[in-house]
Amino acid sequence: MRLSVVLPFFVGLGCSFEIGNGTPASAMTLGDTETSGATGSTGGTTDPTDPTDPTDPTDPTDPTDPTDGSTTDGSTTDDSGTTSQGETTATTEGDTGESSSTGDPGFELCDDTLAELRACYDFENADSGTLSDGSMHGNDGATTGLTLEAGPFGVAARGSAMAEVSVPDSATLDIVGTLTFEAWVRFDSLPEMGRVGILDNDGQYSLMLYSEQGLRCAGSGVNLFFPVATSEWLHVACVHDGDNLSMWVDGAMTDSGPSNGSLPSGNMFPMSLADTSPGFTEPMDGLLGGVRVWNVARSPAEIAEAAAALD
Repeated sequence: MRLSVVLPFFVGLGCSFEIGNGTPASAMTLGDTETSGATGSTGGTTDPTDPTDPTDPTDPTDPTDPTDGSTTDGSTTDDSGTTSQGETTATTEGDTGESSSTGDPGFELCDDTLAELRACYDFENADSGTLSDGSMHGNDGATTGLTLEAGPFGVAARGSAMAEVSVPDSATLDIVGTLTFEAWVRFDSLPEMGRVGILDNDGQYSLMLYSEQGLRCAGSGVNLFFPVATSEWLHVACVHDGDNLSMWVDGAMTDSGPSNGSLPSGNMFPMSLADTSPGFTEPMDGLLGGVRVWNVARSPAEIAEAAAALD
């Protein structure tokens, strides 16, 4: 008599990561002398390539495009191999952190009934070549080479040397008075030198990341800096109330400085996301989970609510 035996095999995988945090830095207005260091820097030299940037004397370099992998089908797998719907997890190769998405920030990210919301981008389907504006103002943009991964809620756009995200010049984005621009962002690496762009409405207002000084909010003659760590999600807001520009990181004000009173306008270049404008040669290495531009100075409570989406 012959016996046949079939043996089942099961394999399960699981992983988790932790990330760090940054510390506050300094503010600068036009005309300051330069002191630099790893924890923050202010400067008074002028970069002729950027009308909003009187601080950067170095030549920026372009980060390389990392290889990444992601899961965007709305499911996650736990240590036992069980798959559950409703949450999306993406892991980047060489990354030290894991980003997971619940798809719900706890408030309406893009409310198209608010006239003061001038542009709102959640990056849904932005890898199709079209960047859809969720505000009532129709500031749609174009994308090339863009890939999407899981973000803190919904999807996130990956910044890389291969990607370009641009929004045409618009009267509704030429904001000269009160202003708030904010982003949910995660950096996978810091620039080795120079800077990279997060949001840049060239010559008017911008949010960038510098190799030594860290994050920079710029507008109306003011530059504010704050050093940050990599591999963690941050909410960053830059607020101009007509008299002062302030920077907010994760719901707390990190610095402020008196402004020139109004913001310049008349720029004909497009607004860039995850890069600088108009050259599109300084892309960030990381993820953008959402971007909003307002023509009002948002309150501390409103900024705290936006930051709490990461909790």
